[in-house]
Amino acid sequence: MRRLIINIERVIYRIEDLIKPSIKLLPDSERAEVALSPEGKTVSVETALNSRCTSDYDGNPRKFHWGMFDRTRKLSDKQIKEVIGLAKIPRFTDQRVEIQCNSNMLTFVVETHTSGTVRDWGMVESGMQQQSVGLVCAALGVGMVLKNLGKDGALISATDYATIKAKLDAMKPSYDGSFWSDLPPAGRNPLLRGNLPDPVRKGNRPLIPVLSGVRVKNEGSEILTEEIVSQLLWAARGRTPHLYKSRPWGLTIPTWGGEQDISSLYLISANKLSQYINWANNKPTHSLLYLKKIDRELFNRLEESFSVTVHPHPDPPPSRGRGQRNTFLPVKRGQRNTFLPMRGQRNTFLPMRGEERNTSLPGGRGQISTALPVKNAPSSLHRGAPSSPPSPGGRGLGGGGAELSLFSFNDNMIVLGRNENLNRSLWEVGYQLLNILLQAHALDMSYEAALLDEGQKTVLRTIGIKDPVAIVAL
Repeated sequence: MRRLIINIERVIYRIEDLIKPSIKLLPDSERAEVALSPEGKTVSVETALNSRCTSDYDGNPRKFHWGMFDRTRKLSDKQIKEVIGLAKIPRFTDQRVEIQCNSNMLTFVVETHTSGTVRDWGMVESGMQQQSVGLVCAALGVGMVLKNLGKDGALISATDYATIKAKLDAMKPSYDGSFWSDLPPAGRNPLLRGNLPDPVRKGNRPLIPVLSGVRVKNEGSEILTEEIVSQLLWAARGRTPHLYKSRPWGLTIPTWGGEQDISSLYLISANKLSQYINWANNKPTHSLLYLKKIDRELFNRLEESFSVTVHPHPDPPPSRGRGQRNTFLPVKRGQRNTFLPMRGQRNTFLPMRGEERNTSLPGGRGQISTALPVKNAPSSLHRGAPSSPPSPGGRGLGGGGAELSLFSFNDNMIVLGRNENLNRSLWEVGYQLLNILLQAHALDMSYEAALLDEGQKTVLRTIGIKDPVAIVAL
């Protein structure tokens, strides 16, 4: 019935488009400069993620894009430059990845001379840059809409390859009189309770200053828990309250024409591979789908693939990790979501009861895995693996040299993969990767991220991840 109502609404909107005259934008000379809310600088990371949306001029959030451009107001050149200046990203490579601005139209550009895996890395970083602009807009209450140049982007000069364009403009509040919302999806398609702890949608740290400090590697003070893993997965591509073409397809990232499956998100933990699921039984949800067990030898092979001398990258090298391993014990056997840390031990998640928890996902396939940690779990990861020659372009695993990384003593990892061989899927990986690093940094977590070379991809393909692109060790 809900789907029928949505389809009827969409037919009505199409008829309206045929009957009503097209909406004309007033000349800039007749549009007053908008005054941005000072509250935007204090909006939390989580609220910005929950509130981000793209905009249009039709004045109806349910019709197409949720955001509403204000046809009577405009952004000043200073305000547009401020958005661009605040849109920082952590860098994995030294490739040229930039934003070219013409009035309120931004063009995201990468180099033309790269190819293969190195070119893919540049596409991911361009996606991170697109997402950074979108999140700054979400925090400040600025409207944004992406203008596609094709599923792979387009060559615009001998030296510049454009991935996508974005238009910025003044925006009307679209969440009951506010630019922001900390509510979950509701209405006709409310959030279906999943097997992960509910994410926090209103945090304590403002997005703008946190974004400027995000790096590819961080040594934090907080201990990894199931709640934090849940929060990172939601930040990557979790469901949000806005609609897209009347459908409850709001996400923490933009999508290409509403496409929902051009990339995937996986969790590796406790010798198990699970996939993040945000849609089940025609409703938004927040769950892990258990896929398979993983041979412990995989972690040895992964460690060896990352034990290389890497080239320097633009980020300053962060302080080296202490090398401690974290383990958590449930307060009571079988109790979810409450952990006591055990110092000096490694964090390994195990299912709640027995060897696995086999519960069918509503409307889905396979089983879902609910994770609880245990102490003294065996580790096959070791230090001092032999070095390999450096890979081209560098991955930015700590600034250069053979520094011990989180990859050499941790087996809790988020893997980002694509499901098609088009650049748009790499941009989407970039959206999710930035969100994970941003959220982890806001939570003061220890993490390390990498863009994968062919050797590392080969290792991960052996466990069923079709086309892995990036990885974050926690």
